[in-house]
Amino acid sequence: MLWRAAFVFLLLAASARALEVGFAEADLTPSLEEGKPVWLAGYGPGRKAEGVHDPLMARCLVLRDGENSLAFVSVDLVGLQRSEVLAVRKRLPHIERVIVTSTHNHEGPDCIGIWGPTFVQRGVDDAYLALVVERVVDAVNRAMEDIKPCRARFGTADGAELVSDSRRPIVKDSLLRILRFDRPEAKAGDAPLGVLVQWNSHPESLGKANRLITADFPYGTVAALKERYACGVVYFSGAVGGLMAPPGDDVKNSEGEVVHEGTFEYAEGHGRNVAELAGKAIDAAEPIELTPFAGQTQV
Repeated sequence: MLWRAAFVFLLLAASARALEVGFAEADLTPSLEEGKPVWLAGYGPGRKAEGVHDPLMARCLVLRDGENSLAFVSVDLVGLQRSEVLAVRKRLPHIERVIVTSTHNHEGPDCIGIWGPTFVQRGVDDAYLALVVERVVDAVNRAMEDIKPCRARFGTADGAELVSDSRRPIVKDSLLRILRFDRPEAKAGDAPLGVLVQWNSHPESLGKANRLITADFPYGTVAALKERYACGVVYFSGAVGGLMAPPGDDVKNSEGEVVHEGTFEYAEGHGRNVAELAGKAIDAAEPIELTPFAGQTQV
């Protein structure tokens, strides 16, 4: 009986797959120095960028279970289209599944073609989209090079006070979700290898009057989490519906006065509030098994 138990144990050990993770990011901020206008996406046509407040980024993590690899990429754009996503996948044949998603940022360049100088003029710069593809591919490859053994934890925190729904019927998902990745030998208090954050709110705290390129409040969220945990952070927008967005009254200045939407003070303050919510989920995260991978593609 002892040999049978040992044999079963060896079979289980052989079938176990170690989880590995890698993080990387790339700057997607368009240049304003080449004489070509950058038309900002969202609200309406004719919003020409006049400067850069903070960079637009592609952030990615790669997971590997010993045999298969998955890449998850989030870009600070209004909506990278299928043609560009397919171009990214074509250049990453060594990765089984590549998921590219956008934060739905209204303060980055038009990537769809409906926010040009007028209602009947396209606002997309094809050379910029080619650059986005190139840099996303580079980020995924660098994440693969950075891959390390890890353990995964999953956590949630409810932030109903940090998201509103301005259109009836009022339906919103106020649950923030995270995946935390730690070194296998990590002890309590050790910094994680990296964190995936998923939150359900439109990045549109600045409004249509803004003319500076920015990632909106996710920039503040990622910056605050990086400062707190000293690790890679990947931010994903979830079900933002129509229209789940910041409430507009959750930020106060040093004198206790409410700071309203439409300012960078609000965007950065709201971003920090979302980071604080994420921190609760990160610190309370529980172990979760993510291997072996299982996936399905539907066209």
